[in-house]
Amino acid sequence: MTKVEKKGISRLLREAVIASLKREFDLPIYGEKQLGKAKKPCFTVELSKVWQTKLLGERNIESYSFAIGYFPKEGNEIRMELQETAERMYDALFMIEQDGESFAPCSMKYEIKDGQVFFTVEYQVHVIRKKEYETMGTLTLNGRKAVGFGENGEV
Repeated sequence: MTKVEKKGISRLLREAVIASLKREFDLPIYGEKQLGKAKKPCFTVELSKVWQTKLLGERNIESYSFAIGYFPKEGNEIRMELQETAERMYDALFMIEQDGESFAPCSMKYEIKDGQVFFTVEYQVHVIRKKEYETMGTLTLNGRKAVGFGENGEV
């Protein structure tokens, strides 16, 4: 069992996003949108959407979309600070790592609205779900194996 299987991919991605933001900004990061008495400037990180797309066989693509909010200090140069912070977020979240696993986003975008940055990043993970199948075994007909191959490849 890998570290990803033990932890769960959504938790691993969330921790990687938070760690990448902390390395770049060194600001408080909260897990939910309800800030209450949060110390500003700060970030919020929330897993907003998760979905799966079925591929051939046992393969799936799992998509994880994170909504990240940046809440600045009150001040005069807010618009420029928001713009610069959003651009730095692109760099911080371009390649994230956690527990020896690396993830690159398939899409990133942001919007500046109401004096805040609303940043969305999506990561996709290819997953193979292995199933255990019960085999039929062999069929004996008139004392001989009728289905399957013998040791020498005979039927």
